[in-house]
Amino acid sequence: MKRRANNFDALVENFTKEFSKVENFHLMTDDPIGREAFDIISFRLADINSYKNLVCNGFIKSANQMIVTTKDDVRKSHYGKLVKIDNEQYRETLYDTVRLSYIGVFHKIEAYAKEVAYLTELILRESAGPDFSIIEHVHQNFGIKNITKCWQQFEAFNTVNWVANGSKHCDGRPHPNMVPIKYSCLPEDERMKLTKDNFVEDCQAVIDFYPKFLELVFRMGQHAIAQKQLIEYPTKDMRAALVTLTHALKMQVILLRPRVVSKNMED
Repeated sequence: MKRRANNFDALVENFTKEFSKVENFHLMTDDPIGREAFDIISFRLADINSYKNLVCNGFIKSANQMIVTTKDDVRKSHYGKLVKIDNEQYRETLYDTVRLSYIGVFHKIEAYAKEVAYLTELILRESAGPDFSIIEHVHQNFGIKNITKCWQQFEAFNTVNWVANGSKHCDGRPHPNMVPIKYSCLPEDERMKLTKDNFVEDCQAVIDFYPKFLELVFRMGQHAIAQKQLIEYPTKDMRAALVTLTHALKMQVILLRPRVVSKNMED
Protein backbone atom coordinates (compact mmCIF):
# COMPACT_ATOMS: atom_id res chain seq x y z
CA MET A 1 0.00 0.00 0.00
CA LYS A 2 1.34 3.40 -0.97
CA ARG A 3 2.15 5.54 2.05
CA ARG A 4 0.14 8.75 2.36
CA ALA A 5 2.20 11.91 1.99
CA ASN A 6 2.78 13.63 5.32
CA ASN A 7 1.53 17.22 5.06
CA PHE A 8 3.38 18.31 8.20
CA ASP A 9 6.70 17.08 6.78
CA ALA A 10 6.13 19.20 3.69
CA LEU A 11 5.28 22.28 5.79
CA VAL A 12 8.36 22.03 7.99
CA GLU A 13 10.65 21.29 5.05
CA ASN A 14 9.35 24.37 3.24
CA PHE A 15 9.78 26.46 6.39
CA THR A 16 13.36 25.19 6.83
CA LYS A 17 14.19 25.80 3.17
CA GLU A 18 13.04 29.42 3.30
CA PHE A 19 14.56 30.24 6.66
CA SER A 20 17.90 28.58 5.90
CA LYS A 21 18.54 31.48 3.50
CA VAL A 22 19.04 33.66 6.56
CA GLU A 23 22.54 34.07 7.93
CA ASN A 24 23.13 32.13 11.18
CA PHE A 25 20.15 29.85 10.63
CA HIS A 26 21.86 27.30 12.89
CA LEU A 27 20.79 29.44 15.84
CA MET A 28 17.26 28.17 15.28
CA THR A 29 18.28 24.56 15.84
CA ASP A 30 21.46 24.68 17.96
CA ASP A 31 20.58 27.30 20.57
CA PRO A 32 17.97 26.26 23.19
CA ILE A 33 15.98 29.47 22.69
CA GLY A 34 16.22 29.05 18.94
CA ARG A 35 15.09 25.45 19.25
CA GLU A 36 12.05 26.57 21.22
CA ALA A 37 11.29 29.14 18.51
CA PHE A 38 11.61 26.49 15.81
CA ASP A 39 9.13 24.28 17.67
CA ILE A 40 6.63 27.13 18.13
CA ILE A 41 6.74 28.14 14.47
CA SER A 42 6.40 24.52 13.38
CA PHE A 43 3.31 24.24 15.57
CA ARG A 44 1.81 27.38 14.02
CA LEU A 45 2.31 25.92 10.54
CA ALA A 46 0.63 22.68 11.56
CA ASP A 47 -2.18 24.59 13.30
CA ILE A 48 -3.26 26.64 10.30
CA ASN A 49 -2.96 23.66 7.98
CA SER A 50 -5.16 21.61 10.31
CA TYR A 51 -7.68 24.44 10.37
CA LYS A 52 -7.78 24.54 6.57
CA ASN A 53 -8.50 20.81 6.50
CA LEU A 54 -11.14 21.16 9.23
CA VAL A 55 -12.96 23.85 7.27
CA CYS A 56 -12.85 21.92 4.00
CA ASN A 57 -13.59 18.45 5.33
CA GLY A 58 -15.78 19.42 8.26
CA PHE A 59 -17.50 22.81 8.18
CA ILE A 60 -18.06 23.09 4.43
CA LYS A 61 -19.00 19.44 4.07
CA SER A 62 -21.54 19.80 6.88
CA ALA A 63 -22.93 22.99 5.34
CA ASN A 64 -23.48 21.23 2.01
CA GLN A 65 -25.20 18.33 3.76
CA MET A 66 -27.43 20.77 5.62
CA ILE A 67 -28.40 22.45 2.35
CA VAL A 68 -29.45 19.10 0.89
CA THR A 69 -31.43 18.23 4.03
CA THR A 70 -33.16 21.62 4.14
CA LYS A 71 -34.13 21.48 0.46
CA ASP A 72 -35.52 17.99 0.94
CA ASP A 73 -37.49 19.06 4.02
CA VAL A 74 -39.00 22.01 2.16
CA ARG A 75 -39.83 19.84 -0.85
CA LYS A 76 -41.65 17.29 1.32
CA SER A 77 -43.34 19.86 3.55
CA HIS A 78 -47.10 20.43 3.46
CA TYR A 79 -46.25 24.11 3.14
CA GLY A 80 -43.55 23.69 0.51
CA LYS A 81 -45.69 25.23 -2.23
CA LEU A 82 -46.13 28.35 -0.15
CA VAL A 83 -42.39 28.91 0.22
CA LYS A 84 -40.37 30.34 -2.66
CA ILE A 85 -36.67 29.65 -2.06
CA ASP A 86 -34.22 29.57 -4.94
CA ASN A 87 -30.93 27.66 -4.99
CA GLU A 88 -28.82 30.73 -4.17
CA GLN A 89 -30.81 31.33 -1.01
CA TYR A 90 -30.17 27.76 0.07
CA ARG A 91 -26.46 28.20 -0.68
CA GLU A 92 -26.23 31.20 1.66
CA THR A 93 -25.52 28.68 4.44
CA LEU A 94 -22.42 27.61 2.53
CA TYR A 95 -21.33 31.16 1.73
CA ASP A 96 -21.76 32.17 5.34
CA THR A 97 -19.66 29.20 6.47
CA VAL A 98 -16.86 30.15 4.08
CA ARG A 99 -16.90 33.81 5.13
CA LEU A 100 -16.76 32.92 8.82
CA SER A 101 -13.86 30.58 8.12
CA TYR A 102 -11.79 33.53 6.89
CA ILE A 103 -12.25 35.12 10.32
CA GLY A 104 -10.75 32.00 11.87
CA VAL A 105 -7.73 32.20 9.55
CA PHE A 106 -7.27 35.88 10.37
CA HIS A 107 -7.14 35.16 14.11
CA LYS A 108 -4.39 32.63 13.44
CA ILE A 109 -2.46 35.24 11.42
CA GLU A 110 -2.76 37.65 14.35
CA ALA A 111 -1.26 35.11 16.76
CA TYR A 112 1.48 34.15 14.30
CA ALA A 113 2.63 37.72 13.62
CA LYS A 114 2.89 38.46 17.36
CA GLU A 115 4.90 35.31 17.97
CA VAL A 116 7.27 35.99 15.08
CA ALA A 117 8.02 39.45 16.51
CA TYR A 118 8.44 38.08 20.03
CA LEU A 119 10.73 35.25 18.93
CA THR A 120 12.85 37.57 16.78
CA GLU A 121 13.45 39.80 19.78
CA LEU A 122 14.11 36.82 22.02
CA ILE A 123 16.77 35.35 19.71
CA LEU A 124 18.49 38.59 18.67
CA ARG A 125 18.24 40.75 21.80
CA GLU A 126 21.64 39.65 23.13
CA SER A 127 23.31 40.96 19.96
CA ALA A 128 20.97 43.87 19.22
CA GLY A 129 20.84 45.20 22.80
CA PRO A 130 18.45 44.93 25.77
CA ASP A 131 16.22 47.74 24.46
CA PHE A 132 15.81 46.19 21.02
CA SER A 133 12.23 46.38 19.71
CA ILE A 134 11.50 44.82 16.33
CA ILE A 135 8.29 46.87 16.06
CA GLU A 136 10.12 50.17 16.52
CA HIS A 137 13.03 49.17 14.29
CA VAL A 138 10.81 48.10 11.40
CA HIS A 139 8.70 51.25 11.74
CA GLN A 140 11.71 53.57 11.75
CA ASN A 141 13.64 51.86 8.96
CA PHE A 142 11.05 50.27 6.68
CA GLY A 143 7.89 52.32 7.16
CA ILE A 144 5.68 49.53 8.50
CA LYS A 145 3.83 51.01 11.48
CA ASN A 146 3.46 47.79 13.45
CA ILE A 147 4.86 44.53 12.11
CA THR A 148 2.54 42.60 14.45
CA LYS A 149 -0.50 44.25 12.83
CA CYS A 150 0.66 44.40 9.23
CA TRP A 151 -2.37 42.78 7.64
CA GLN A 152 -2.63 45.29 4.77
CA GLN A 153 1.09 45.32 4.03
CA PHE A 154 1.31 41.85 2.49
CA GLU A 155 -0.93 40.30 -0.14
CA ALA A 156 -1.69 36.96 1.51
CA PHE A 157 -2.56 38.62 4.83
CA ASN A 158 -4.52 41.44 3.21
CA THR A 159 -6.83 39.10 1.29
CA VAL A 160 -7.85 37.21 4.42
CA ASN A 161 -8.12 40.43 6.45
CA TRP A 162 -10.32 42.01 3.77
CA VAL A 163 -12.78 39.12 3.68
CA ALA A 164 -12.82 38.94 7.49
CA ASN A 165 -13.50 42.69 7.75
CA GLY A 166 -16.37 42.46 5.29
CA SER A 167 -17.79 39.46 7.12
CA LYS A 168 -17.62 41.13 10.54
CA HIS A 169 -18.29 44.79 9.80
CA CYS A 170 -20.25 44.90 6.52
CA ASP A 171 -22.76 42.07 7.05
CA GLY A 172 -20.80 39.85 4.69
CA ARG A 173 -20.55 42.46 1.93
CA PRO A 174 -17.24 43.61 0.41
CA HIS A 175 -15.29 46.05 2.56
CA PRO A 176 -14.67 49.31 0.65
CA ASN A 177 -10.94 49.62 1.50
CA MET A 178 -7.91 47.64 0.32
CA VAL A 179 -9.99 45.52 -2.07
CA PRO A 180 -7.89 42.67 -3.53
CA ILE A 181 -7.86 42.86 -7.32
CA LYS A 182 -8.98 39.23 -7.51
CA TYR A 183 -12.22 40.16 -5.69
CA SER A 184 -12.76 43.64 -7.13
CA CYS A 185 -15.63 42.43 -9.33
CA LEU A 186 -17.79 41.26 -6.44
CA PRO A 187 -21.06 43.25 -6.26
CA GLU A 188 -20.79 45.89 -3.54
CA ASP A 189 -24.43 45.51 -2.44
CA GLU A 190 -24.43 41.71 -2.11
CA ARG A 191 -22.93 39.38 0.45
CA MET A 192 -19.72 37.82 -0.81
CA LYS A 193 -20.33 34.47 -2.47
CA LEU A 194 -16.96 32.86 -1.90
CA THR A 195 -16.47 29.16 -2.52
CA LYS A 196 -14.46 26.34 -1.04
CA ASP A 197 -11.92 26.82 -3.83
CA ASN A 198 -11.56 30.50 -2.92
CA PHE A 199 -10.95 29.61 0.70
CA VAL A 200 -8.43 26.87 -0.10
CA GLU A 201 -6.48 29.18 -2.42
CA ASP A 202 -6.40 32.09 0.03
CA CYS A 203 -5.61 29.96 3.08
CA GLN A 204 -2.84 28.14 1.21
CA ALA A 205 -1.37 31.52 0.20
CA VAL A 206 -1.12 32.38 3.90
CA ILE A 207 0.51 29.03 4.68
CA ASP A 208 3.03 29.57 1.89
CA PHE A 209 3.74 33.09 3.13
CA TYR A 210 4.32 32.09 6.78
CA PRO A 211 8.00 31.09 6.32
CA LYS A 212 8.64 34.11 4.05
CA PHE A 213 7.21 36.44 6.69
CA LEU A 214 9.36 34.84 9.38
CA GLU A 215 12.48 35.15 7.21
CA LEU A 216 11.68 38.81 6.43
CA VAL A 217 11.14 39.83 10.07
CA PHE A 218 14.23 37.97 11.24
CA ARG A 219 16.37 39.68 8.58
CA MET A 220 14.94 43.02 9.68
CA GLY A 221 16.13 42.13 13.17
CA GLN A 222 19.57 41.36 11.79
CA HIS A 223 19.46 44.77 10.15
CA ALA A 224 19.29 46.30 13.65
CA ILE A 225 22.38 44.31 14.63
CA ALA A 226 24.20 45.53 11.52
CA GLN A 227 23.39 49.13 12.45
CA LYS A 228 24.75 48.59 15.96
CA GLN A 229 27.91 46.97 14.59
CA LEU A 230 28.48 49.89 12.22
CA ILE A 231 28.42 52.29 15.16
CA GLU A 232 30.96 50.14 17.01
CA TYR A 233 33.12 49.38 13.95
CA PRO A 234 32.56 52.15 11.37
CA THR A 235 34.43 50.60 8.46
CA LYS A 236 33.79 51.08 4.76
CA ASP A 237 32.92 47.41 4.30
CA MET A 238 30.44 47.46 7.19
CA ARG A 239 28.73 50.53 5.79
CA ALA A 240 28.49 48.97 2.31
CA ALA A 241 27.04 45.75 3.76
CA LEU A 242 24.40 47.70 5.68
CA VAL A 243 23.41 49.72 2.61
CA THR A 244 23.05 46.50 0.59
CA LEU A 245 20.93 44.82 3.27
CA THR A 246 18.73 47.91 3.69
CA HIS A 247 18.09 48.14 -0.04
CA ALA A 248 17.31 44.42 -0.33
CA LEU A 249 14.81 44.53 2.54
CA LYS A 250 13.07 47.66 1.26
CA MET A 251 12.70 46.09 -2.18
CA GLN A 252 11.31 42.93 -0.62
CA VAL A 253 8.70 44.96 1.28
CA ILE A 254 7.69 46.72 -1.93
CA LEU A 255 7.40 43.47 -3.89
CA LEU A 256 5.22 41.90 -1.20
CA ARG A 257 2.66 44.72 -1.16
CA PRO A 258 -0.90 43.65 -1.99
CA ARG A 259 -2.46 44.34 -5.38
CA VAL A 260 -5.56 46.29 -4.50
CA VAL A 261 -8.14 48.59 -6.02
CA SER A 262 -8.45 51.12 -3.18
CA LYS A 263 -5.44 52.77 -1.59
CA ASN A 264 -6.70 53.51 1.90
CA MET A 265 -4.66 51.60 4.48
CA GLU A 266 -6.24 51.25 7.89
CA ASP A 267 -4.66 50.52 11.25
